[in-house]
Amino acid sequence: MFCNNELISKVNLENMGSRILQMQIPYIFFAEESCEATVMHPYLHHNSFTENGNTVYGQYNIGKWFRPIQAGFVLKDSKSYIYNIKRGDVFAYINFETDKKIALEHFHLTNEILSIRHKCLNFKKAKKGIFSLDNCYKVMLSYAYTKKLKKLLRG
Repeated sequence: MFCNNELISKVNLENMGSRILQMQIPYIFFAEESCEATVMHPYLHHNSFTENGNTVYGQYNIGKWFRPIQAGFVLKDSKSYIYNIKRGDVFAYINFETDKKIALEHFHLTNEILSIRHKCLNFKKAKKGIFSLDNCYKVMLSYAYTKKLKKLLRG
């Protein structure tokens, strides 16, 4: 399994039109085999994130789709939100749905890898009608992105 943490998350809470906040977690996970990654609320941790809202449960196959992990938060009804984020604060749990032992390998985002990530992220914007993960998985397969990523990551 490959992991990248070179992305930087930026969050602007000013002038929010809704109480739903999407935050990009600075990691991209990719597996050479089919593997579901689950993002969920950190129910055993207490900090400014958990006090002000809940992390939305989400899941996708990191062996079939390539994009950064995102955490959605439903904020409690409030006039203002105060987040004191400290190094080590937990705002989501990530679980890999497998019984196999996982070895994380760091990789650098090259222009070729960034291009594949960009195409995957923009697919849902270009797709008209119903957007589903099955559609994403088919795109990844039809353009041979999985094969290209394996080659790029193995160097």
